[in-house]
Formats: sequence, structure tokens, C-alpha cells
Amino acid sequence: MLVGAFALKPAVVTFKCIILKKPFFQKRDFKDMSILFVLYVFFLFLAALN
Repeated sequence: MLVGAFALKPAVVTFKCIILKKPFFQKRDFKDMSILFVLYVFFLFLAALN
């Protein structure tokens, strides 16, 4: 599920921008993507420890 969240969020933001003509980064999108980035760095750190 986490991999899906990592992969889909940027695609959803891009889809909304190009197809639906909405502003590129809304406040909620930026918050969601920053949380996903923090989780990505955390899991990358855990993988480096193994």
C-alpha cells in the first residue's frame, strides 16, 4: 500500500493539473507529498541499516 501511495500521489497531482486545469500545487497536495517524502527517507534509512 505504501508503494502505491508513493507512486500514485505525484501522478494524481499531475493529472489534476494537466487534464482538469487546476492549480499545480495546492496546499493539501504539498502537505501530502511532503509526508510521503519523509516516509520515503525513513524507509530508505531503515533499508540502509540492513
